[in-house]
This record gives sequence, structure tokens and C-alpha cells, in this order.
Amino acid sequence: MGKKLRAYLALVVASFSILILVLTFNTTKVAAANYSTGDLLSNVEITDGKDSHASGSNVGMTFDWDATGKNLQNGDIWTIELPGTLKVRDPSTNFPLLDNAGKEIGKVTLNSDNTITVEFTNIEGKDDYSGSINIQTGLGVGKDAQPGDNNVNFPTINGDKDLNLNVSVSQNNISKKGSMGYDADGNPIINWTILVNRNELDLKTLNVHDTITDKNLQYIPGSVNVYTAHWTSPGYYKKDNLLSTPSDYTITEKGDGFDLSILNPGSQFYAVTLQTKITDPALATNGTIFRNKATMDWTTDGSGGPGSEVANGSVTADGNNSGNGDGSLKGSVILEKYNAQNESALLENAVYNLYNSKDEIVKSNLSTDQYGQINVTGLSAGDYYFKEVTPPAGFQQNNNEIHFSITGQTTKPIKVTAKDEPDGVELGSLSIEKLDANTHDYLQGAEFDIIDSNGKIVAHVTSDENGAAYVYNLPVGHYTIHETKAPAGHIVGEDIEIDITADNLTPAIISIENELESGGDGNSTVTLQKFNSENGTVGIPGAEYTLFDINGNALTTVATDEDGFLKVDNVLPGTYYFLETKAPEGFGLNTDKIWFTVDSEGDNVGTLVTLDDPTGSDKDGNDGNEGNTDGGGIIVDPGNPDTDNNGNVDVDEGENPIKPTPPYEGTDDSNDSATYLPQTGTEKGALISVIGLFLLTGVIYFKRRKA
Repeated sequence: MGKKLRAYLALVVASFSILILVLTFNTTKVAAANYSTGDLLSNVEITDGKDSHASGSNVGMTFDWDATGKNLQNGDIWTIELPGTLKVRDPSTNFPLLDNAGKEIGKVTLNSDNTITVEFTNIEGKDDYSGSINIQTGLGVGKDAQPGDNNVNFPTINGDKDLNLNVSVSQNNISKKGSMGYDADGNPIINWTILVNRNELDLKTLNVHDTITDKNLQYIPGSVNVYTAHWTSPGYYKKDNLLSTPSDYTITEKGDGFDLSILNPGSQFYAVTLQTKITDPALATNGTIFRNKATMDWTTDGSGGPGSEVANGSVTADGNNSGNGDGSLKGSVILEKYNAQNESALLENAVYNLYNSKDEIVKSNLSTDQYGQINVTGLSAGDYYFKEVTPPAGFQQNNNEIHFSITGQTTKPIKVTAKDEPDGVELGSLSIEKLDANTHDYLQGAEFDIIDSNGKIVAHVTSDENGAAYVYNLPVGHYTIHETKAPAGHIVGEDIEIDITADNLTPAIISIENELESGGDGNSTVTLQKFNSENGTVGIPGAEYTLFDINGNALTTVATDEDGFLKVDNVLPGTYYFLETKAPEGFGLNTDKIWFTVDSEGDNVGTLVTLDDPTGSDKDGNDGNEGNTDGGGIIVDPGNPDTDNNGNVDVDEGENPIKPTPPYEGTDDSNDSATYLPQTGTEKGALISVIGLFLLTGVIYFKRRKA
């Protein structure tokens, strides 16, 4: 029995030792890994298309990351440290991190310590993840940045990456900014800050006027404070002393604002703060835009004479979070058709066509079923609209376009509704024109809700390239035209109320004007020069370029002169790009978009430069044009630039220059030779391995000795 017992004990010990070894060599991660900037960052770019950034503006950036070989686990944290030339403007902003299939794999958060953290929450099972983080709002110019060019350095897995950040300083003497907040009772308010005498002019008198005209805001009496201030760095200031009244200034408060006079200002720079109450708390979270305007006037002892300047400010009642994804998921839409006089009655046999943003028919003769629905699937990311072709029997055709967008990041159906009025109901229409308040130029891209007397939104329209928007099928009644989105660089216009009556079913054209954002004058000039790449001093004449806004709308087409120059005047603030739409003789078409931004405080944009290879050149970028033999250059229709007059496709597959995904996306999977640090979260049980090996060796020795 002794030998058998020893044998059993030996077997148990050996089995236990082997089990320990198995568990040791299959040890899974027991602690989350923490990665620093350069551990995962493969590339970083400033991707908002701006040549220069004002000290208070957003800096749009894309961070490419690559975790090949890292064996990422749920709970791993990647921290991106921003250099001092950049800063987090909106701490606590967060949004989901998506992979290229649109699946959420983590969360991105902007932090007050000037870092961006990425928490991976659904990443296990792959060791080759890579992607991009696109942040277009929430980052800005940092305190270490100086006027002019600044070097912005990031460590990456491919070595250090240097970016150039050009910083411009506002020349405005007054500016205004607001932020959402809450009072002691939890009521939503807006805190406004007016910076006065920003350029520290030597003044004899200084007056500040603020009148609240936004019907959704109410001035809070007694909320005004006046501080002396000084600049700590370009775009950054510090409040100094809180002034008292009446020794330092006088103020006259009105029900809708105040008039303030600062005594003996000299060259002092001031910060004036005030508060307004949001009249309807529900508006604080639904995307409503709140507006405010302040005026500064002054006199001097010198020959400069009196002066006056206005600052416009606006606050949007929601956050601006940005995520990423390649827009590859196919989306769907469901249209539901109702009787306008009985909104519980669904209408069958209403026929619609579906159009894309180029006004091309995507699907035709779609008919509502017995449930009043049309269901369309398999739609790529982009903008679309339905338009009725044939109404159901007994109803009038509704000519309003029903717009919607497919993001490419979800398969959840978009739902839209449409209504038809029965025969016999008198219907009217509205014609709206959108104008710049100063130049009276027509403005594209203004969006409006048409609201009936019951507060219901009955239509949503957008001004076209001629500044026009049309609304049809409106029964007799009272309506409000509410602008929900202003054209680029402009402040949202005031509401307009209008009546449609039996005697006036089509009122006269309604003109709605927009003021520019603070500091803009709408007279910026953009120049571009085109050179021969084989001789960088020779300009190329006869190249035609079309100017597009950020939404891909063609604005104007201009040809280069004999020196390769072209110029566009009176460009409003906003982001744009040039696209070559006719190549000069002997050259291939250059399909690169040339992005730039006109800031509200800048009168002119520096000259943009582009190079072209002669036809037949073996340089990258124009090889696809070697077959062109017509001698007149390749031509692209600005309205449909996917193909040229030879039938060649000269843009990247899947990219649409007219409705581009702005240059804010991208991944870099080209790094095949990167080296990596050990993963800090993987813990091997070295001590357990030694103990197990010792026990196994002891058992073998014991058995051999007893043999």
C-alpha cells in the first residue's frame, strides 16, 4: 500500500504541476494597458483646409492610429498629449470611436489637461486594428502659439511628425462670445463676454451698447461686470480688476439691454460680461441658435476721429461632437404619406421619384403601399430627396422636396413624412430669397422651417445657388419662416411672419438678409497660380478652375491668365476648394482639390500654388491622361465632374468632388516594419512557472530514486 500511495501522490503532484504550467503559458491579460501618444499614432494632419487659424478658431485634425501586433484588449487606454501650440477648447466632449465597418469599438474624450484619451471597449479578437479619429471642433490654437508659422510636433510610430500651424491675430477692436450655463435655480442662461478696445487704441471716450433682440433671450438686469484685462499671448487674455460704478464707468440699463460708458479709458483693454436668460428652457437642448450683437463707439484726442464697430455673437444649444468612420455602411429610408386634413389616415398609391444631391434620379416611380409607406434600402452615404410625381386619387400634388441624409455609419432607417391636401382645398406658396445684408449678394445654403399657426413644422427648405427657396401646398393661414441654419460666415436671420389668404395665395418674394459674423466684410480676394512642374517659374495659361464651397456647390469658374494667375474677388468667409475643370493644352487634368479657408477677420487669402505635369509625363498624378489627343485639354463638367470629355474617370473611386467628404478622413495601413514597445498590460506568471517546473522536476527525481 505504501508504494501505491506514493505513486498516487506522485501522480497528483505531477498533474498539478502540469496544470500550473498550462495556466502559466496561457495567462491572459489581467491589467489594462496604457499607451502613450507615439505608441499607436501612425500619422497626424491638420485637415480643416484652412491656410491660417485665428487664435479663437477651431483647428480640425485627423489622428491616424495603427495597433498592428499590439493585441489590444477591452479597457486599454491610449492618451494623446497635445503640444502647447494646440489646446482642448471643449473639455469633456466625447464621441464614439468607430471602425471602418461603422461598428463602435471605443470612446474618444477631450480632456481639460490638454489630452485626448481613447478607451477601447469592443476591440478584442483582432490584432491588426487601425483607423482614424477625426476631430473638427473642440481643438484650437494653444497658448504657446505665436502669430505666423508655428511648428507642431507629434511622436508617431514612424518617427516624429512636424506640422505647420499658421496663426492669425484678429484686427477687430471688439468681439463677442457666448457660452451656455445655468443660474442658481437651474434655469438655462447664456454668459456673454464682450472684449472691448482689443487693439489698445488710445481713446478719449469709450461707449458699449448691447440690445437683446433675440426673442428667445431676456436680459438679466444687474448681470453686467466690467474688468480691466491684458493679453497673455495671441488670442489669450486675463481679467485683472473688477471695476466699480460710478467711479470707473456709468451704465444705463433698459429692459432689453444696456448702454455703458467707460471713463478715461486711454489704451486700456476691457472685458465686459453679462447674462441673458433663455425664455423657454426646452430650447436649451434642441439645437436652437441664440444671437446677440454689441456695438463699441469711441473718440480720440488725435486726428483719428470718432469710430464705431459692431460684433455679432451666436451660441448653439447643443454640443459639437465629431466621430469617425469611412461611411461604408448602406443606409435606408422610409417615407410615410398622410392626409393633411386627417393625419391618422395613411395614403396609398402616391408615386415618388428619389433624387441624389446632383438632382439625378436614383429610383423612379416608387409608390406608397397599403400602409402608406415607401421603403428604399441600399443607399450609399450622401444627401437625397423625394419629390412627388403623381398624387393619390382625390388629392393635390405636393411639389415640396423631402430631403434627408444617409451618414454611412448606421443601417438604422431614416424616417420622413409627407402630406397631401384633398382636392378643393385652396393652396398657396411662398418664395424666399436670401441676401447678404451688406452686399445684397444671393446666399446659398440657408435652411428654413415653415411653421404653421399651431406651431407645427410643415416644410423645410434650403436656398439654392440663386439664393432662392420655394414652399408649395400651403393652405390658407398664418405662417412663420424660421431660419435654422445660416450660410457660411453669417448670423442666422430673424423670423418672418406671413399670411396666405384666399385673396393672396402667392405673396410677393420674401427677402431675408444675413449679417456677417463679427469681423467679416465679405470682400476677401483669393488668388491661385499654376506652374509647369518641369519648370517651376513658368506659369500655365488657359487652365479653368471651378470654385466650390465646403458642401460641393459650384460657385464660379475662372481661367488662368498668361502668367498662370487667376483671381476671385468678394469671397465670403467659409471653407472652399478649387478643382481644375478644364486642362490647358498639352497638360493633363489635375484632379487634386485645393482647399483653403477665408476667415471672418481676413480681407485676403495668400496666393495658392499648384503644379502640373505636361501630357505624357511619367510623374505621379497625371499618368491617366496620356491618351488625350484632342489638343484642347480635358474638360470636366462642374456639375458632374466624375468623368471628363474623353470618358476617363479622373477622381479616386468612390470620391465625389461635387459632394466630397471634406479632407477630414483617412487611414494609413502602409506601415509594415514598425517596431513596438512591450504591451504593459500583459503579465506573465514567471514565479508560478518556476514553482511549477521545480515541482515537476522534484516528482521525476523522487520516482527515479524509488525505482
